[in-house]
Amino acid sequence: MSENLRGDFFDSHCISKLIERVVAQRFTSHTAEFNLLPSKQSAYRPFHSTETAILSVHNDLVHAIDNRHISLLVLLDLSVAFDTVDHDIFCRS
Repeated sequence: MSENLRGDFFDSHCISKLIERVVAQRFTSHTAEFNLLPSKQSAYRPFHSTETAILSVHNDLVHAIDNRHISLLVLLDLSVAFDTVDHDIFCRS
């Protein structure tokens, strides 16, 4: 019986991953076709990454300095934001 459950889990996991890829591909092509994403957005875009986002911010700061503008950069690290959430409470709501 446990082997059958393991097979069902594997099948549902594969189907889930397949659906995820199809949705991601359709989402990406739809947003590109209708130009729905801001030009500075790096997520969900081919050939864009955190590196391109950092380079864009750096470029904006350099231009601001060259033009003698005052700039402020605020960075928030939200990587552990969900580690502080009580998962039992979160799952119940």
